[in-house]
Order: sequence, then structure tokens, then C-alpha cells
Amino acid sequence: MIEAEAKNGAATDEMDDLDRYVAERKARDPAFKEAWEQDWSDFILSSELVSLREFLQMTQEDVAKKMHTTKSAVSRWEKHGGDIRLSTLRKLAEAFGKKLKIEFV
Repeated sequence: MIEAEAKNGAATDEMDDLDRYVAERKARDPAFKEAWEQDWSDFILSSELVSLREFLQMTQEDVAKKMHTTKSAVSRWEKHGGDIRLSTLRKLAEAFGKKLKIEFV
């Protein structure tokens, strides 16, 4: 998303300002830093779910059928990645024909 926006000069300047603001705010406010990093991790997980599903040319309904759940459940996981249970991630991996790998960094 940022790469696509970076092609437009104005968007690049705006992202630079946003990046600077976030860096400064994180440096002076530990609570903000913690919240930002958690929210960013949730966003990345959600984005990865959508990207993988689309790469595999699956619809939310396709995933739901493989998992014996509803399309709205899949949509909710894709919007709120941080609220997904480990057991659900394992089922998603299976529905995608993938293995789940969890890493501490």
C-alpha cells in the first residue's frame, strides 16, 4: 500500500511526515509505542491473510466452506487479525494448503 502511494510525490511527502511523527511519538511515549506496535502486528496479520487468500484465488466463501464456518467469520478475521485464536490460524493454514509457523522475534 505504501509503495503504491509512494508513486505519487505528494503521498510520499505525507508518508514521510507520518513516519517522522510516529517515530517521534514512539520515542517520547512508551504507551503509544506499545499500542502502535501491537496494532501494526495485527494489521500485518490481517493483510497477510487477505493477500494469501487472493494469491490462491480463493474467495472468503471458499475459505469458509473449507473451514466449515461462515463468510462473515472469515471477513472478521481478515479485518481484526489480532483477535484470531491459534486453533483458527491452524485451520486457516489447512484451508490454504499451508503450514502455520509461529516465531518469536
